Amino acid sequence: MFDGENYYKFLGVSENASSEDLRRAYHRLAIKYHPDTGSEKDDEAIKKLNFIYSILSDPGQRDAYNESIAYGHYKKRSSEQRHERHERPEEKPEDYTKAVFVNGIEAVDSEGSRQYVELGDYLYYKVKTTKKAFLFDYRGNDYFRTHVLKIYSKKRNDFRRVPIFVVKYQDVNHIIFEEEFRKFWLTENGFKILEKKKAAKTFAVGIVIIALIFYKLLNIQ
Repeated sequence: MFDGENYYKFLGVSENASSEDLRRAYHRLAIKYHPDTGSEKDDEAIKKLNFIYSILSDPGQRDAYNESIAYGHYKKRSSEQRHERHERPEEKPEDYTKAVFVNGIEAVDSEGSRQYVELGDYLYYKVKTTKKAFLFDYRGNDYFRTHVLKIYSKKRNDFRRVPIFVVKYQDVNHIIFEEEFRKFWLTENGFKILEKKKAAKTFAVGIVIIALIFYKLLNIQ
């Protein structure tokens, strides 16, 4: 893959780690980097941990990530080594660095929003995280903003799986495939639409709460 930290190395597990191995590694690092109680308090590391774990804990996204880094491993294994071990020739993985790139493409995100995305734009990735309200923890969504580094031409490339963007989050570079983009990602337009929906929902809930309070006050004997 393009230069960037290997997700498995960050978690401290092997690339054939089970889902339980991934879960244990996630919790170990979450405790270590927790911004309040961790031995190495690091809010940015927690965010990167959530980004990486959400991808590797989803079978489809993990498979896509594994494919995106496969060529790098293939290149490291020389043909002489494979011959000495009497291994059968393996299918050559896709090399996603050898591609035709463009300055922009039209993409449809997980909200169904269609936008022409250009180099330098931002894309948003939804991650489930544990949040705190008063004294209670709850599961909520965080939207991580990533920077578009490269854009694949959909017309001039011929890969088995269709890559569309290379994005950067902190020191992590990530290839987004079209299938995953339509499920998990938002363009800037899609993110703005979602934020407006959330604001409208919050406003509506607030109006209902205020109305109930006034109703109770007016009916106090």
